[in-house]
Amino acid sequence: MRYLKIFILLILVASCNKKEIQLPKIGVEGLIDIQNNSSIWMFFNVIENDTIAILNKNNKISNTHLIFNIDKRLPLREIMPKLHELQEKLKEDSPHETGDMNNYFSYADTLSKTFSQLDFTNTNYIFTQEAYKNVISEINKEKNIDPVLLHFSKESIKIDHKKTKDFIKELKTTISIDSLSNRTVLLTFDQNLSYNKYLTVKTKLFAGGFNIENSEYIFSEE
Repeated sequence: MRYLKIFILLILVASCNKKEIQLPKIGVEGLIDIQNNSSIWMFFNVIENDTIAILNKNNKISNTHLIFNIDKRLPLREIMPKLHELQEKLKEDSPHETGDMNNYFSYADTLSKTFSQLDFTNTNYIFTQEAYKNVISEINKEKNIDPVLLHFSKESIKIDHKKTKDFIKELKTTISIDSLSNRTVLLTFDQNLSYNKYLTVKTKLFAGGFNIENSEYIFSEE
């Protein structure tokens, strides 16, 4: 009942802008009750058969934690450039005021039956192969060991609870327990992947205790 009430409240807030949003539903318990926050919205829209992300940051308040409510149907190609641009703008606008303010993705937690958040404050999105190779090189120099490269594309991955659970188990087997803390996992995502699959992968990996590199490569297979 609590889950239902919060979900209805979220739909009502979104409806104030005459739009509706569908959040990802993920079976991972995340952060809840983030105090001193304001919201940023990314709505799903279709214009002439093209999927478009409609960004609404009118509710953003300075010196607050930012909770990003993003429609699960949107592809990363629509989300990530806008997200990266907004992150850079926030750094420019308040270089001395955001040290204790974090950015969170929101999702519907099907385990706790409420809404949870995943912190992505320090995530850096990169969009070129050159930047991607530079990150690999830096990790290799720092750790003296190659990172574990995980590629996720629209065609190669189908996310559901069972498959994701098996994937995490296989990954932990591939990376020995002794070396797990020393191996950095570098994530790359096809720009055509849905936000729903993207956030499902992210929450599962973080819950699995992996050492995730802050930089994520959003690539195009075209």
